[in-house]
Amino acid sequence: MDLIREFIEDYRDKISHFEHLAQACAYQCERALKRQGLRVLVTSRAKRLDSLASKVEGRAQKKNYQNIDEIYADIIDLAGVRIALFFPGDREEVDRFIHSYFRVDNVKDFPEALSHPGAYQKK
Repeated sequence: MDLIREFIEDYRDKISHFEHLAQACAYQCERALKRQGLRVLVTSRAKRLDSLASKVEGRAQKKNYQNIDEIYADIIDLAGVRIALFFPGDREEVDRFIHSYFRVDNVKDFPEALSHPGAYQKK
């Protein structure tokens, strides 16, 4: 558990970097999407320390981390941006934007039931 404590302390020292990174990315996304005429609400965050500690502790036994670099490589959501749509029909356009501006390694839809194109019609 000393390794986890060391990782959490290291992240605590770097959390402002992750907050700044998420804010800068959110700002760029919001500007670009609004220039395209889309109504969006963009928010950002750095992962909270308590949530991160819980996540790392839960994964530690399966992953058998040897150093903090392995933990950083495993936990991919230390900073995040959420793009909320006013009109679900704009989803495909936002998806194209994301794929054109960022390297997308994995896609996870929320909620799962709404992952079907055209699930809602713009009114």
